[in-house]
Amino acid sequence: MRKAIFAVLTLCGACGGGSGSTSATVNGTVGGQSMTARDSISNVIHSSSDSAGVILISNTANSCALITAQKQPKNAQALLIEIGTQSATAASAPSAPGTYPVYSQAASTSVMGNVAIVFYAATDAACATTADYESVSGSFTTTVCPALATSIGGTCT
Repeated sequence: MRKAIFAVLTLCGACGGGSGSTSATVNGTVGGQSMTARDSISNVIHSSSDSAGVILISNTANSCALITAQKQPKNAQALLIEIGTQSATAASAPSAPGTYPVYSQAASTSVMGNVAIVFYAATDAACATTADYESVSGSFTTTVCPALATSIGGTCT
């Protein structure tokens, strides 16, 4: 998406307290790894005049609380989905339900209309990255986490 919508969030986002999260379903494998989704959170991210909808699906329960506390779970798996509508001059978060085709981050910069960029990452028991993929797809249902922002980190727990 436009400027890869904010250089694409460092895999997740910092999430302020709020309405919490819900379960999600992930079908299939990524890089040969299956993922059992235990939680999903979402929010709208703003940068200058651009915005995007961001959805984080993880194999860890209570993602919003962990992100808020800056805790990074061991053996984590996460899908990060950015969705929006892109014009020649701006990107905006979805204003209505719709279909959002998945593009690579590089290809998304030339697409007009509905766009999605999807990332997958996994970590080991020391929270070191063991997998990092772009442009995966699947299906999900999610609710809002009020302050999902642009970086995640913190203590490995």
